[in-house]
Amino acid sequence: MGGQGILNLQNSIKALLGKWWWKFILALNHADSDSHTLNDSEGTQKIKRSLNFLSSRSSACTGDLAPDQIQEHSFGKPLTSVLDDLHDKKESQLRTYIVHIRRPKHDELLGDEDVEDWHRSFLPNTTLDTGEPRLIHSYRHAISGFAARLTSEEVRAIESMEGFLIARPSRTLKLSTTYTPRFLGLDRQSGLWVDSFMGSGVIIGVVDSGITPNHASFMDDGTMPPKPPTWKGSCRFRNKTLCNNKLIGAIAFRGSRRPSPKDAKNDGHGTHVAGIAAGSFVDNADVLGLARGTASGTAPKAHLAIYKACSTSSCSDADIVAAIEEAIKNGVDILSLSLGQQSLPFYDDDMMIATLSAIRAKIFVCMAAGNSGPYRKSVENGAPWILHLLS
Repeated sequence: MGGQGILNLQNSIKALLGKWWWKFILALNHADSDSHTLNDSEGTQKIKRSLNFLSSRSSACTGDLAPDQIQEHSFGKPLTSVLDDLHDKKESQLRTYIVHIRRPKHDELLGDEDVEDWHRSFLPNTTLDTGEPRLIHSYRHAISGFAARLTSEEVRAIESMEGFLIARPSRTLKLSTTYTPRFLGLDRQSGLWVDSFMGSGVIIGVVDSGITPNHASFMDDGTMPPKPPTWKGSCRFRNKTLCNNKLIGAIAFRGSRRPSPKDAKNDGHGTHVAGIAAGSFVDNADVLGLARGTASGTAPKAHLAIYKACSTSSCSDADIVAAIEEAIKNGVDILSLSLGQQSLPFYDDDMMIATLSAIRAKIFVCMAAGNSGPYRKSVENGAPWILHLLS
């Protein structure tokens, strides 16, 4: 059977299994070959072995996998979860946990909904007593895992499932600030600004508290180039005309909800940071009538993609990872995050793990190094793959 035949066979199986396609992919992990691609006769044999596996466990195609079936997934031994016993004195207290799980082979054949279904199979049930969904975010690109509302007792139960790596309570981070083109010696007539075309064609993703879209810094004056064809994001303002060739996309994350991407505070922190990164030239700008001049961002011709993951003062790292996940899928070139918290070991910091995934996706990541110090361990976001800006 040729390559097209294999593809047709895969499509036929997917159509037959419908929403249980993801379970077939997990069954595919039981095939003996280590290859990640299906090719000719070897691929046909793997599909047949997988179908045999499914037929011997019919419940995998008629309902959710039972815990003992999930444990048969060949992912490796689980690690111990990180449970904050000081704050988890009540076993029944719900908290948001970020759960890391091993990425299964052949996950490239799964759609986003299939991955979400697989993530839900780790949960005790899909909804809370209040009717709210347990699953808050499903991660695929930034990390392999999900954020969910769980008790510490439920997390310990998930530990026994094959594929589980580690679980951590979501942290709260604080916002930071940076400045300015003049400090960098940028000039509109010559030098680096002109040589770099002022960021033309570059998409800068800003993860922060949102944006004031009708601010003068984000208006399209007709000189902005059209959005790059590589852009895969969307504009989630109720009024879609608020997006333009400057502000090409915006989306918000607040747990499982998707509120407006607008800055909660007019001209708030997210608006400020986005303006510093890529605000357009605004002539005759002033502060309370003083210091009149031309305002601009560091890359005034760059496009902006806004990912609201913070309130006016703080952010949940579960939402931040979701924002980075979306930015990777959307195809941004640069990620800017002016937020942070006391540094943790990289392997214990979900946001750092997500930024490393962004780097692997060829996205340049810059973050604020914090507003405190100088004293020992005052630098935040100290990963070596990130450009740090002191503020």
